[in-house]
Amino acid sequence: MKKESLKVTFSEMSEILKPEQERPWVPKIRVEKKIKFCCPICEGTEYEEVEKSNGIIGPGGHVWADYYFCAGCTAMFKDPVLFTKK
Repeated sequence: MKKESLKVTFSEMSEILKPEQERPWVPKIRVEKKIKFCCPICEGTEYEEVEKSNGIIGPGGHVWADYYFCAGCTAMFKDPVLFTKK
């Protein structure tokens, strides 16, 4: 039995590796833009996001921010814009 070798040309490979906007089945990477933040309790400037998921991997899956917390004092809040010290 003869084994066939898999040969892929450059044009075929570039067709496979299209940019994300041309491949709707590839999930988009969510980039969070952090705001200028100052904790009103400890005056820390960093916060972390805690995400929740609907448990579905692949199409139909969804991840969202459930809440945030200050990296300095661990105070929990829903919206960093409303919680920041003005």
